[in-house]
Amino acid sequence: MKRRIREYLPLVLVALCLLAARSSLADHYIVPSGLMERTLLPGDRVIVDKRAYGLRVPFTLTADGGLASARGDIVISIRPPITCG
Repeated sequence: MKRRIREYLPLVLVALCLLAARSSLADHYIVPSGLMERTLLPGDRVIVDKRAYGLRVPFTLTADGGLASARGDIVISIRPPITCG
């Protein structure tokens, strides 16, 4: 049992570090629609630098404030799930 833990512990730590970096530093998205067709086409892939508007606590929505968005910035919003009821 201890051998398995020693074997998989580095992999688990690397995975957690990568997930924390994705949650608070940078992430990638695929453009789903043509709402910004002059700038971004559907299917385009964009990389988002999350540090531009303040640091985030990994795995939460808590941020330190940072800067406000300005004209010309591309804002990504995550749509909440649709519920029936």
